[in-house]
Amino acid sequence: MAIALTCPGCGGTHNIEEAHLGRTAKCGCGTRFKLAKPAPAAEQAKARQELADESPRSNETRENPYAAPPPIPSEAAISAEDLPQELEEGEIPHLDAVDVVARSHRTFMRRPLAILGLTAGLSLISGAIGALHGMTQGGMHLHYGWIGVVGFPVVITFFNIWISLVQAFGVLDLCRGKPLSGLRVSLRPLPHLLVLAVIVGAVITVIGTLLCGSVGLLFEFLFRNGVIGIGIGAVPAIALTLFLGLIFSQSPLLIIDRRVGALRALAQSKQITYGNRGALLLIALTQLGLTIVTSLLGGLCFLIGVWPAAIVPGIAMLFYLLPLMMVMPIIAYLDLSSVLGPVDDPVE
Repeated sequence: MAIALTCPGCGGTHNIEEAHLGRTAKCGCGTRFKLAKPAPAAEQAKARQELADESPRSNETRENPYAAPPPIPSEAAISAEDLPQELEEGEIPHLDAVDVVARSHRTFMRRPLAILGLTAGLSLISGAIGALHGMTQGGMHLHYGWIGVVGFPVVITFFNIWISLVQAFGVLDLCRGKPLSGLRVSLRPLPHLLVLAVIVGAVITVIGTLLCGSVGLLFEFLFRNGVIGIGIGAVPAIALTLFLGLIFSQSPLLIIDRRVGALRALAQSKQITYGNRGALLLIALTQLGLTIVTSLLGGLCFLIGVWPAAIVPGIAMLFYLLPLMMVMPIIAYLDLSSVLGPVDDPVE
């Protein structure tokens, strides 16, 4: 049963299910308040007046009669069930893969145009620039020499990195219920992301060399067939790499969102993913399964000659599945990182 609760900051009304009472919610005006059964009207008015006396925004409004009033959010602006888990420090978060997918769908449906612009729109721009570079690469070599061959890929690589950061910052804001204010992005996490990439690359190289190389040498010594040994050694190498990938999967978002260094991000990712690696694996398999099914449907329609229907899976992928799959890891990250407390250094 839904209960009408009033935000003490702006007076906006929100319908909250009784099951969510006791949690802390954040209104669209920025006020955080605990979801509790409404007090009598007199007590509500007194609490609202006390908060107005202490609020800088309220003082500014009284001093300046022409100041804009605080925004009154709609009932869809806040949803307790879509908020990150409220956890105490040291408490282990619990991640539900099915719930993450459902909340990702609801988040996308509330802000479809903004999320589409961030995900599908910027991805199309990046893909178009990459395709244009591929088609003109020969001409660049003739006109600009090796500077064009080397320089343009570097520029495109940094442009793609910038797009990825814009997408990450933007989707984080939208999933938190914040307004999207342009294509703002901070490049301060970039050096830490590069350090993280070097660490990950070194670990993968060491794992592959040790397992594939050692098993290959063993098979070469015993059976005179090192190629089979390398193939067999690749199986545990891939399994170990995937396992480590689940443990440290939150490191990039921790660097981007919380401005921590690479080593601290790895340690925090290990902490917040403990007990939730199975759910993270299910989320990753869901993303992979959606991609495979959509591709197979498009290919099947193409093979049987149903040309109009062949583009339907591609449209579904671009305008729904791609944004959904980009929102899913952000929703999971917000739940997992809630145990670390609020973000101290928001994006400027």
